[in-house]
Amino acid sequence: MLGAVASHPELIAGKRKRICTDLVRVSNGRLFPKIGGEAEYGLGVRGKDLALALKIDDGNNRALHALLLALLERFELATPDELARLEPWREQTLKNWAGLPIGHTEVVL
Repeated sequence: MLGAVASHPELIAGKRKRICTDLVRVSNGRLFPKIGGEAEYGLGVRGKDLALALKIDDGNNRALHALLLALLERFELATPDELARLEPWREQTLKNWAGLPIGHTEVVL
């Protein structure tokens, strides 16, 4: 199964705007991620006994991507090149009901 996902990253989460798919794609299958319900996230590192498990308490995904990338960087689970390719996922602009920006997500370690 790991080889199939590495060869076809869209199998993990689809083709359109999915961080799971992009993580597999930029790492050539070295990172094996999967999102769960209620802002849960798991990620394994192929070839190593390493994994991350995340849970956002309020069940909202708005901070999940930024946190995931910050942890990949902090624990050196992704290379600088991989992190650069994933940069669009790092920050999310928060908007009000009218679509106007009112803030953004930011991870402070």
